[in-house]
Amino acid sequence: MDLGALAVKVFPAEQLGGPAYLGALRAPLHGIPLLPSGGVDATNAADYMEAGAIGLIVGGQIFSRQSMTRGDDRAISEALRGLLEVLA
Repeated sequence: MDLGALAVKVFPAEQLGGPAYLGALRAPLHGIPLLPSGGVDATNAADYMEAGAIGLIVGGQIFSRQSMTRGDDRAISEALRGLLEVLA
């Protein structure tokens, strides 16, 4: 943070303990903004935000490899809408 970072990526967030782990990190890191990555999906996204994440890094848990490889904009958009619905 002293060198100009705006946040710290916590990876692999889900394997490290999920939202509970992210929440536990907040106290010793004295307010450093945290971005969970790895295992973040529509079933746990809201929990990560409630645990104190400033945002979410999503990938393969939300967007299928097939959709990305084919450039299937419709499937990608639907997956993103599903994620945003749980965060609303």
